[in-house]
Formats: sequence, structure tokens, C-alpha cells
Amino acid sequence: MPLTDARIRAMKPAEAVYRVADTNGLSLEVTPRGARHWRYRYRFHGKGQMIALGQYPIIGLKQARAERDRCRELLEQGLNPSAERQRENAELQEAAGSTFAAVAEEFLEKREAEGAKPATLKKLRSLLGVLLPKLGDIPIAEITSPMVLKALQHQQAKKKTYVAVNEARSLAGRLFRYAKATGRCTDDPSQGLGEALISPKVKGYAFIRDPEPFGALLARISRYEGDILVRNGLLMLAHTFVRPGQMRLAHWSDIDLDAAVWRAPQERAKTRFHITPLSRQAVALLREMHEHRADDTLVLGSRVKEGTPISDMTFNKALRSMDVPGEVHVAHGFRKSASTMLNEQGYNFDWIERQLDHVSRDRVRGIYNAAEYMTGRTRMMQEWSDYLDGLSSAAAVQVD
Repeated sequence: MPLTDARIRAMKPAEAVYRVADTNGLSLEVTPRGARHWRYRYRFHGKGQMIALGQYPIIGLKQARAERDRCRELLEQGLNPSAERQRENAELQEAAGSTFAAVAEEFLEKREAEGAKPATLKKLRSLLGVLLPKLGDIPIAEITSPMVLKALQHQQAKKKTYVAVNEARSLAGRLFRYAKATGRCTDDPSQGLGEALISPKVKGYAFIRDPEPFGALLARISRYEGDILVRNGLLMLAHTFVRPGQMRLAHWSDIDLDAAVWRAPQERAKTRFHITPLSRQAVALLREMHEHRADDTLVLGSRVKEGTPISDMTFNKALRSMDVPGEVHVAHGFRKSASTMLNEQGYNFDWIERQLDHVSRDRVRGIYNAAEYMTGRTRMMQEWSDYLDGLSSAAAVQVD
């Protein structure tokens, strides 16, 4: 007698497992705890076998019969339903390991094993936050360029910065290339999407280009009443025009005050290794900073959180506190100010570019070692500091 939902609901558990037949090999198994499981019994190559079809009521009577009929169709095709189930499960597991999210996680684990810094991994996960909401559950081989574009445009609509969206696009490309190398997709659908994204108006770092107002800025910084480390750090940016990040991360071990040279290793400079000749003024600033240091390792150690550098916003916040608007001059602007004025004064272009830590596109220039420019750069840096002293003094006289 075929089963009905009413008969199934009326089944009570017994001390041992028992089964109640439906039709064509389908039955419902009832456990002593009251759980009810669908079973399908069949013969394949003369041997009796049984396959589970799910649990009632998650799988209802109608669905269980449909699953039974599918198994019977497989048998008519000469296929074993149990073996086909195992194959399908394996395909599902493979597909789960090939979703965009799974590939991304695998890629992050690879980067971590390669020694990527925690900050790098944190940034990568942040960028994945742009991509995963729309792409995470999709097999990476099925993702198309319009899908990636839609994910990026969705973030642009949420007012995410152009830099974040563009970096997310770049990360997507890395993930697609990794998936291609591991046999899970055949191309990179993120290519060429930059043209379809909204590009912002290009803005450089705000900087003061003329000597007189630049001198006034230096005089204002010299009168800064905040932390002496921040004041001297800003003046060091003016005298050395290194990147603010290199200044923030500088270690005392990088600096030889007696030899008047600052050797920044790769992890604290943009290129492989950056050497800065120190003028007498820069050495004096550093000696004063060492006397008032907050950290025995970091030149600009935080006075709030031991063992960490000052915030990357500290320099610009200090400038704002001195009523220097962000559209007039920012911490990174010292580099452009120095480059503009030194080039106008006719200094050797290669000396300036080497001090800016720029990698020349000229292959001939690119072969020179930084040390080959040290004599000229040392003279230039001392003359630059002397020039800045003159500008600052003239501005201070005008104020007085």
C-alpha cells in the first residue's frame, strides 16, 4: 500500500529501526529516536544495493518519489545511482573549491606562506570586500567581464574611492591569473575594465612652489608648539624631501649621524635601498629628536602606543593645526617643492631624481649606482639646507 503524508505522520518510533515500503523500491526508515529517512533499494549487476534519498519532512513524499524515479532512469541507462551520487558530490566539492571566494582564500594563504606582512594581508582582505559580495559564490570559470564590472560599479555607487576600486580590480586580475595557472579558469575577465570605470580628475599632491611662501611655511613649522618630534619630522621632510612614509618608519639604526648619512633598507623605502646624505641642519634636527625620542628603535615613535610609529596622518594634521590648508600644501608636497626649486636652480637632474628615490626610465641612467652620485648629492643637500635656512630667516624677519 503506497505511503501517504497522513500515514507518515502517524508513524511512531520503535525499539529498533524499521522500514515501511512505498512503491518501486522506495521506503521510509524510522529510527528509535523518531528520525525518518528515505531509502531506495535496487539491484545493479545482480547485486542488491540501497541509496539514501534524504530525510523527511525536508524531503517530502512527492520529492522522494521523483528522486526514486531519477534513480530508475539511471539504472535503465546502465548507471549505478550510488556511483553517480558519489560523482556528483565530488563535482560539487570541486566546484565549491573553485568559487571566486575559495580561490581568493587559497591565494591569501599562499601569500601568507610566502611571508606577506600582516598589513599586506589585511589590505588584501579589505579589497576582497569590494569583490566578494557579488562574485564570492560564483565558480571562477563562470565569471564574465560584465560580472566583474558590475561588482566594481556597485562599489563606486557606494562612494568607494577610485583608488580602492582600481586596486580591487587589480587584485581580481591576480586571482584570475592564479586560477588560470591552477587550471580553474581559462582567461582573466578583469582585463580592460579600467576604461569602463569612472576615473576621477587627476590631482597631484598640493605643494608650495615659490620660495617666499615656502620660507614662510618653514618659519611657521619652526614655531610649532606641538611635539618636537613632529616639528622636526616636518623640517626633515623639507631638508631631505624623502617620502613621509620613509620618515615615519625610519629606525635609528638606519642613520649614522657621525658619517651624516641615512641608509634606508628596502622595507622602509620604495626602491631596493635608499641613501640620503644628511646636511649639518638635518643632523642637528636628528640629534635633537634623539634627545627627545619616544622610542629607542623608531625615530618617530608614538608617545601613545609603544613600539609603533606616529600615525600616517600626524604630519598633515600638524600642518592643518598651523592653518596650512590641505589644498595649499601637504606632507608629501615637500618633495615636489624641492624638486621644482632645485631644478629651477639648475642642479643635476640625476642627483635630484636619485634623492627623490625615483627609478629612471632611461636604461643608461638606470645602471648607475646611487653611490656614484654621492659627492654631488652631498653638496646639493648641504646647499639646499643652507638655502632653506635663508628662506626661513627672511620670513621670520618679516613676521617680527
